Amino acid sequence: MERELITEKLERLIAEYIGDIKMDNDSDLMAQPAVLQPHSMAALFLDIEREFSIDLNALVPRLNLFSPRAITDEIFLLVS
Repeated sequence: MERELITEKLERLIAEYIGDIKMDNDSDLMAQPAVLQPHSMAALFLDIEREFSIDLNALVPRLNLFSPRAITDEIFLLVS
């Protein structure tokens, strides 16, 4: 799967949770003030797991920053 396609799908998923808020791809979704509440973040990651057919146990430990760009990079590595 191409990185651009992963980015598009991830942006669509995130938009379902944050609405029309414009977000920087390097912004941490869990930074203060939190963009997403903990239950919404958990639901987002479950959606990511389903959308990309990846194991969250493989994805989440690899993330130092929960930004869209970092998540895309790790998904790309996992599905390549």
